[in-house]
Amino acid sequence: MAQKGEIGIRQKQRNLRKKTSTSARPALPDPAANNPLRAYQHAFLEWTVVTGLSSQTARIRQQALDGFILWCDERSIGQVQDITRPILQRYQSHLYH
Repeated sequence: MAQKGEIGIRQKQRNLRKKTSTSARPALPDPAANNPLRAYQHAFLEWTVVTGLSSQTARIRQQALDGFILWCDERSIGQVQDITRPILQRYQSHLYH
């Protein structure tokens, strides 16, 4: 029980401001939408869900791949065979430096 002068947890919960709902942001156009790597991304994400992994996992993987494919597109990399170890090292360097 709350001591005299203290506010109990239920009272604190009632005093909290209700969250206002915000409308979803409009989707921005994808500058790498036509990159052929998108087909591989789609297949991988479909496999992720089909194998029983959560939709949250698929969403996280999609976000990571979106960034990678955009980076590739900026460098005119559109074929899987163009992605070599040095390319991946450059991408890692881009992420962490």
